[in-house]
Amino acid sequence: MIKDLLQKRITAKWWSESQVEDKKLKYILDCIYNAPSKNGNFEYEVIVSKSSEFKDWLYYKNTFCLNGVRGAEGEGVRRYNGQVLAPVILTWIASDKDKETYADCIVSATIAMVAAEEVGLQTGFCGCIEPGKVAKKLDRSGKTAAIILGIGYIDQLDTDPIRKVYKDGVELGWDHANVKCDIPISSRNKKPDQFDLIKFYR
Repeated sequence: MIKDLLQKRITAKWWSESQVEDKKLKYILDCIYNAPSKNGNFEYEVIVSKSSEFKDWLYYKNTFCLNGVRGAEGEGVRRYNGQVLAPVILTWIASDKDKETYADCIVSATIAMVAAEEVGLQTGFCGCIEPGKVAKKLDRSGKTAAIILGIGYIDQLDTDPIRKVYKDGVELGWDHANVKCDIPISSRNKKPDQFDLIKFYR
């Protein structure tokens, strides 16, 4: 059941080296293909990538935050977004920043997330991106990246909420861990009560 998948889901950040099976990836892509689009326009495309070069560029150069600002220059401890280091990342490239086109991308990405979780994979959305630069990096100059979804298998579930990020033995910053869904962390504390979020119109 979708509700069960969603209740157990976490935003995956740290990945095992296990690869996504072709059969499972095909299932996800078939679900994406069958996603609805406003007026059947489909003014976006989905780029499937396993490229380490692209993922490293996203992780170290594009998606990090410094002092709460994405991609900020300067010294300090950075927060990284490990979603983009998943074995497979899907990037939704929109024809423009039109709200309807972005809405199509979000619907499609959500269906992809549910499909991946359904077949036993873990997922992580990343919206901390510079849309034009990401599109250009994917040879889609003049277009805009709407969202990225990382897909794969996590390395482990954590009880501590944070893991430090190192490169070449140097500590660069931190990222959230693969924290079990029943452990409270700051981003989970923001969720309102169900009856504050969902209301019936009289």
